[in-house]
Amino acid sequence: MIIETPYYRTTSGKSPIDIGQLQDFEYTPYQIYALKTRLLDFLADNYPEINVVVSFRSVLKNHLMKLYVYFTTEGKETKFSQSQSKSLTEFVKFVTGEEPYISLLYRPYKIISRNLIIPIRYSRMIIPYLKLDYSIRPFYRGGKILVDASNIINYVEVLSDMILDIKRKIVSFYRLGAISYINGPMIKQWNLKRIDKIYENSSMILKEVNTLNTLSDIGEVIGETNTLSRIQFLAKPTRIGGVDTDVTDEPVTTSTTEIIQGEIIQGREVGVIPLDSEISVVSDGLYVPTWKDERITCYYQGLVNFLQSRIDGDKKLHLYVGSNNVTRHWVSKSMIKLTNNFYFDGNYFVVTVMNLDESRKISSMIDDIRSLSEGKVVVAISTRPSWIGYYASAANSINPKYECISYRINDPDFPLAFSCFLGSYNNPSTKKLSTRETREKIWKKALNLITREQEKLNIDLSDLSPHDTMEKVLQNL
Repeated sequence: MIIETPYYRTTSGKSPIDIGQLQDFEYTPYQIYALKTRLLDFLADNYPEINVVVSFRSVLKNHLMKLYVYFTTEGKETKFSQSQSKSLTEFVKFVTGEEPYISLLYRPYKIISRNLIIPIRYSRMIIPYLKLDYSIRPFYRGGKILVDASNIINYVEVLSDMILDIKRKIVSFYRLGAISYINGPMIKQWNLKRIDKIYENSSMILKEVNTLNTLSDIGEVIGETNTLSRIQFLAKPTRIGGVDTDVTDEPVTTSTTEIIQGEIIQGREVGVIPLDSEISVVSDGLYVPTWKDERITCYYQGLVNFLQSRIDGDKKLHLYVGSNNVTRHWVSKSMIKLTNNFYFDGNYFVVTVMNLDESRKISSMIDDIRSLSEGKVVVAISTRPSWIGYYASAANSINPKYECISYRINDPDFPLAFSCFLGSYNNPSTKKLSTRETREKIWKKALNLITREQEKLNIDLSDLSPHDTMEKVLQNL
């Protein structure tokens, strides 16, 4: 597909009067840059499934070198439908006629930095809290940053550097755990501070928080992007007409795949997302936790995801406990004294918490238990609470010193677990115990307790293990 633009270059032999009539549409290199970024953005939004290469060529027409836009896919002219062609033509007409100096600076994409994967939604949230150089006149539209850099000579260098600055600051915010759109109680519950207040009173915060090693980054994060010193302004920051010898008639190409992946013009990396006409801290406020505790955040893969889960209303906390059944036994026994609203999910202990203090208290308790966990336990899973009672009665009849508890596990088929602590390794008799033999004894005892309570059991129990026998009996109760 080829679209004729109103842009042109004059040729020798054209009268000054005729040139004057058309002068408004003589173009500059920046206008090609601006149109290209807007077209790639338009294509990525509307036709992301098509990998389109956009190029520009000048063609002699009516004594003028008219500028045309070429759309190609794999070296061949891209075939658009009639409606698609109409939309593209209208968009080119709109940009060249109404916004010839507005270029795309930043559109949303996922940032991958070292071991971090920062989602689009986070960048959308953070961008309004950055300050950009007003020389590029940034503003929002459709969740993207648009700018007018027509008064800057080295606009490619400046905008490319600014893009990298923005990305770096987003990554810094993410590492700090900065987040917005929080409710009032959450600030106190999770010990959050407004980042602009931290910036203004950094010495106080540094004394208050000794676990946050990256507060020194805040000065860089909040401040304006450091590109002003590199900007070379035109003598008159106004619209530019006339012939520019830097523009050639060679095709200039960039594909939609590049812009989607975060690359744009000149091979520079593009960043992410929105801006407003006032680029500063908004009234909602941006907050950072004044603490770091990987025990609390490891399941969520960082502070941001953890705090976002609290914003979303999740009150559950996942704490790593491992697969040691002795640890699970004592964690459950200790937690029952505080709450019964907990369960185990794989290697994680899941409990309802309301604030940071509760989270740290439980985390410390688990640390202590994990460091001291030793001995032997018998574990059995079941579907009915009544089975747990029979297991416990059977275990106590074998040895009154056995400590029996139950806890929930995240298993839809067998959501309950019975745990019987047989003893510490410090006890010589414990070392001699076989957990398998002890488990069979408990099952047999439990079966005897059940059968004594049942006068008639019209089921075949032959050739069944003690455990299978008990299961079948209990299914018929």
